[in-house]
Amino acid sequence: MIGLGQRHQVLRDILAWVVVLAFIFPLAWWALASVKPYTAIFNTTPVYFGFAPTLDNYRVTLLGRSRVEVDQGVGGTAGGGSSYNSLPSIRDRP
Repeated sequence: MIGLGQRHQVLRDILAWVVVLAFIFPLAWWALASVKPYTAIFNTTPVYFGFAPTLDNYRVTLLGRSRVEVDQGVGGTAGGGSSYNSLPSIRDRP
């Protein structure tokens, strides 16, 4: 039979794992969304793992490419054809 001290240690370990997972989950979700195609991110039916990873989101954000240029069309009019150079916003600090 497990002693009282061992029960507290097991409960403490379980609680520690719950806290760690609560903090890791948003980071893992962000990393997963960053490699999803644009259409998989904003799809009405959730796409969790059934997609081909892509670096297009990084090309749009860091290289100033347009969604239409990178994705060859986004599916409908979402995303637009214009580009936005975000490097000055990322690089320059107030």
